[in-house]
Amino acid sequence: MEFIIAIGKRISQLRKQNGFSQAELARRIGCKRASVSAIEEARQKPPIDVLAKIVKEFGVSYDFIIDGINDDIVHSSYADKIDDQQSEINRLKITIDTLHDVIRNLSNDNKNVKQTIAELKGYVTNVGEISDPVEK
Repeated sequence: MEFIIAIGKRISQLRKQNGFSQAELARRIGCKRASVSAIEEARQKPPIDVLAKIVKEFGVSYDFIIDGINDDIVHSSYADKIDDQQSEINRLKITIDTLHDVIRNLSNDNKNVKQTIAELKGYVTNVGEISDPVEK
């Protein structure tokens, strides 16, 4: 029974947040005001077709209506992870571009090669040893 009470409260919350009366929500989803009232007050289990219309009307998921899982929080969490990954990708692109620039500036002079390798070692971290091509 608590499950049905929670669903009714969430539907009531969504309705009020959107400024709808029970009559207005009923009109929008094609049922009677008494049905909306009964669902919100947990006197009636919401039929699946009514739930589908409520989900569509308010732009929420079934998970939110049934379990209270807030899509915005879930989506925000994923968006944060994507932003973090994009930042890391951008950082790596800059590092790669810098390495390309250094390699382009290599000369045949052994001194310049050793200096360039030292610069490369400064740009690359946690990758392991970089072998000195001159020593081979």
